[in-house]
This record gives sequence, structure tokens and C-alpha cells, in this order.
Amino acid sequence: VGVEKPTLVTSLKQKFVTQMAVGVSQTAAVTAEGELFMWGTTTFDVVFEPVVVEGLKGRKVEQVCLGVYHCGALVREFDEATTVYTWGRGDQGQLGHGSRREFRKPTVVEALRKTNIINIASGETHMVAVSDKNRLFIWGTIVSPDSDKDLLGIPNAGSCSLKPKQIPKLKNVSVALCGSRFTVAVTQSGAVFTWGYGNYG
Repeated sequence: VGVEKPTLVTSLKQKFVTQMAVGVSQTAAVTAEGELFMWGTTTFDVVFEPVVVEGLKGRKVEQVCLGVYHCGALVREFDEATTVYTWGRGDQGQLGHGSRREFRKPTVVEALRKTNIINIASGETHMVAVSDKNRLFIWGTIVSPDSDKDLLGIPNAGSCSLKPKQIPKLKNVSVALCGSRFTVAVTQSGAVFTWGYGNYG
């Protein structure tokens, strides 16, 4: 089944959507009120219309990102601090909870709880976060044939990190983005850094 032309998502027409993210088979939308809606095929469900993510009700979601089988949300808490939540498949460490477990509900990334995060992004099986002090954190796995290489950019970490780790030599980062198996960071001076799996240029 396909849709041949742009078609309104009618169940969201009463909402003001401020940010969206797309994964391989799922979609997410953040509204001006801070609600997070998701639909599509996830690790656990198939949802044909946008539904509110129950585990974040009552909190203000500011940003969402999607991997292949995991999700991340940047949430403004009741005390105005920001918190990173992740959920979904965790077999590559992509959730940042210190294990390879799956989490069915949004769960706080404890390693970042005391860090005020302003930006998050996700690749296939890795994630990044930028703090208000312009530090860059990364976790998960960048899967490639060069599995012995450190494609995360963390010295002596190998190919996988189960918890967020700061990239020590990269300072003054203002925003970070992820491709499927690579990462891009932009500094406050406008410099662009890239790293990861580069076989496609």
C-alpha cells in the first residue's frame, strides 16, 4: 500500500507541529504544547495513526530523534532542567543505559541527568547529545566492516559505548547531527567536523 501524493495527516490537523523525525519505518512529531506523537512500525508495535507517547505525558518534549529501532527525546522537566529519555532496542548500546537491554517505555539516561542538554540526534545504532556548555557526548555503536576501528570518536573505547561519553578533543560544539553510520558536529566558530563510516563519501 502506498500514497501517491502529499496527504494531510488528519489526526494532527488540530495540532501545531514544531519538529519531526523519521526512522526506517516510523515517524515522530513534537507539538508546540510539548506532546510527542508517534506512528509506524517500532520494535514493539505497529501503529497506523499518530498516538501520544504515554510515558512522557505531562512533560514538555522539545526534540525527538529516531534510530532504526530506538527513540530519543529531549524533555523539559517540571524544574525547567532538560533530560534525555531513550527507549526501544538496546542491543548496540544505543539507549545509553549501560546495558544492551531493550526498554519499552521512555527511560531517563542517568549518565546525562545532571547535564543540561540542548540538542540530540541519532544514527542507526548510535546517539549524540550536546550540552549547554557546548560539550559533545556520544554512545552506542557505529556498525561497519571495520568493527575494530573506533568510529565513535572516543579514544580507547572500541566500537561500542553503553553509556554517553564526552569526546574530549572536540570543544565549543553548538549542534550535532547523525547520518546512519556517521556523525557531524558544528562548532560555535562555524567549523564542521565529521567522522564515522565513510565508504559512501
